[in-house]
Amino acid sequence: QGDGAACKTAGWPSTPFTKVPMGLPGLECRMQLLFSGALSGKLSGIEKVVQLCCTNPAKLYGLYPQKGTLQVGSDADVVL
Repeated sequence: QGDGAACKTAGWPSTPFTKVPMGLPGLECRMQLLFSGALSGKLSGIEKVVQLCCTNPAKLYGLYPQKGTLQVGSDADVVL
Protein backbone atom coordinates (compact mmCIF):
# COMPACT_ATOMS: atom_id res chain seq x y z
CA GLN A 1 0.00 0.00 0.00
CA GLY A 2 2.60 2.58 1.00
CA ASP A 3 1.54 6.18 1.36
CA GLY A 4 -0.45 6.21 -1.89
CA ALA A 5 2.05 8.48 -3.68
CA ALA A 6 1.65 6.60 -6.97
CA CYS A 7 -2.11 7.02 -6.80
CA LYS A 8 -1.71 10.72 -6.13
CA THR A 9 0.16 11.13 -9.40
CA ALA A 10 -1.85 8.67 -11.52
CA GLY A 11 -5.26 9.45 -10.05
CA TRP A 12 -7.95 7.36 -8.37
CA PRO A 13 -11.11 6.24 -10.15
CA SER A 14 -12.83 9.11 -8.33
CA THR A 15 -10.36 11.63 -9.81
CA PRO A 16 -12.04 13.71 -12.54
CA PHE A 17 -10.66 12.76 -15.95
CA THR A 18 -9.56 16.36 -16.57
CA LYS A 19 -7.31 16.20 -13.47
CA VAL A 20 -5.40 13.03 -14.44
CA PRO A 21 -1.78 13.79 -15.41
CA MET A 22 -1.07 13.71 -19.15
CA GLY A 23 1.48 10.93 -18.93
CA LEU A 24 3.70 8.69 -16.90
CA PRO A 25 7.28 7.58 -17.61
CA GLY A 26 7.24 4.84 -20.23
CA LEU A 27 3.60 5.38 -21.16
CA GLU A 28 4.50 6.06 -24.79
CA CYS A 29 5.69 2.43 -25.13
CA ARG A 30 2.63 0.80 -23.57
CA MET A 31 0.66 0.07 -26.75
CA GLN A 32 3.64 -1.42 -28.61
CA LEU A 33 4.55 -3.61 -25.64
CA LEU A 34 1.01 -4.89 -25.16
CA PHE A 35 0.55 -5.54 -28.87
CA SER A 36 3.88 -7.41 -28.95
CA GLY A 37 2.74 -9.44 -25.95
CA ALA A 38 -0.48 -10.37 -27.73
CA LEU A 39 1.36 -11.45 -30.89
CA SER A 40 3.88 -13.53 -28.93
CA GLY A 41 1.18 -15.32 -26.95
CA LYS A 42 2.01 -13.71 -23.59
CA LEU A 43 -1.44 -12.08 -23.58
CA SER A 44 -4.61 -13.89 -24.56
CA GLY A 45 -4.89 -11.90 -27.80
CA ILE A 46 -5.57 -8.53 -29.41
CA GLU A 47 -8.93 -8.44 -27.61
CA LYS A 48 -7.06 -8.29 -24.28
CA VAL A 49 -5.01 -5.31 -25.53
CA VAL A 50 -8.23 -3.51 -26.49
CA GLN A 51 -9.72 -4.31 -23.09
CA LEU A 52 -6.66 -3.02 -21.21
CA CYS A 53 -6.07 0.11 -23.29
CA CYS A 54 -9.56 1.16 -24.35
CA THR A 55 -12.55 -0.55 -22.76
CA ASN A 56 -11.42 -0.63 -19.13
CA PRO A 57 -10.30 3.05 -19.00
CA ALA A 58 -13.57 4.13 -20.66
CA LYS A 59 -15.56 2.18 -18.06
CA LEU A 60 -13.40 3.51 -15.22
CA TYR A 61 -14.23 7.10 -16.16
CA GLY A 62 -17.88 6.49 -17.08
CA LEU A 63 -17.33 7.06 -20.81
CA TYR A 64 -18.36 3.55 -21.92
CA PRO A 65 -20.05 2.78 -24.36
CA GLN A 66 -19.59 6.19 -26.03
CA LYS A 67 -15.83 5.51 -25.89
CA GLY A 68 -13.83 2.30 -25.55
CA THR A 69 -15.67 0.14 -28.06
CA LEU A 70 -16.34 -0.13 -31.77
CA GLN A 71 -20.10 -0.40 -32.14
CA VAL A 72 -22.97 1.47 -33.75
CA GLY A 73 -23.57 4.75 -31.91
CA SER A 74 -20.10 4.95 -30.30
CA ASP A 75 -17.42 7.44 -31.28
CA ALA A 76 -15.16 6.03 -33.98
CA ASP A 77 -11.81 7.02 -32.46
CA VAL A 78 -9.63 4.71 -34.55
CA VAL A 79 -6.09 5.13 -35.88
CA LEU A 80 -4.67 2.71 -38.44
